Amino acid sequence: MEKKIQPMLRDPNMRPTPEVLSQILKDVYIDYTVFMDKAEKHDIDVQWRYYTDGKQWLAKGICRWTGSRGANNEKTVFWLSMWEGMFRVTIYIPQKYHDELLTLPCDEDTMMSLKNLRPMGKRLNYFPLIFDIKNQEKFDSLFKILEKIKERSR
Repeated sequence: MEKKIQPMLRDPNMRPTPEVLSQILKDVYIDYTVFMDKAEKHDIDVQWRYYTDGKQWLAKGICRWTGSRGANNEKTVFWLSMWEGMFRVTIYIPQKYHDELLTLPCDEDTMMSLKNLRPMGKRLNYFPLIFDIKNQEKFDSLFKILEKIKERSR
């Protein structure tokens, strides 16, 4: 029987410092740092916060832009959580973008995940797309999707 992985960073007093994240992720920490560098290069700001409703530290990836009338806008494009030996990136895809994302040149597994997405609840028009990251294999597909969502949000 396969061991079930556990979410980490449950203690509100244990901030997600590089040292703590390195202990949790072990060999995957290098991939996490590459992910964070790529997010920064894609103009995505990552902010950590402890959420009492989920009793867990989560990071949200935010893109910001100035609108045509000068207003400052922002959109959360992903959520990041820490798990034993991996990190999870969850993108909540608006239903109106779903078909467009199916045209992106992504890897086969990501395309299958996109095709099989089911909306959250009966009234919510979002599809949760989850990437369990243990290496950099999915980064190209992940950032193609994030760029398309950022582009469509503006």
